[in-house]
Amino acid sequence: MAMEDAYPLVTCLQLGGKSDISLAVRVHNHLRFERVSCAQKMGFHHREKFHNTDWDEVARNPNVLSKTTADWIMRHDPEEYVYNNYNSCSNHITLEMPFKNTNMPPGYRYKSWTVQELMEASDRREPIVNEGDWN
Repeated sequence: MAMEDAYPLVTCLQLGGKSDISLAVRVHNHLRFERVSCAQKMGFHHREKFHNTDWDEVARNPNVLSKTTADWIMRHDPEEYVYNNYNSCSNHITLEMPFKNTNMPPGYRYKSWTVQELMEASDRREPIVNEGDWN
């Protein structure tokens, strides 16, 4: 995720120019926040998957542990995303025009969460279930 943060930041700064660094950083944060939150939540899901492994399920279906990086992560071009969305996001911030990020798992609608909520669900042995395609 570090490189995926760096490229969009540089692109936002390029598009914003020296005269609008503050707006460029705000656009970067807005474009990245929900995606990074999803990646963090996916990381927690992987933690659960590997630390609380159902070995009977693995014996039945070894592929359950095979894929660790989702397509929505690997197939995303963060630089292109900024080029395609910078102006719309900037208008959202400055003019309150509508803007919706599309760089999350397909079919997922962002919902805020906390680590405490996920840990409590883990303690109750509740699976992390998200709408959309996280594979």
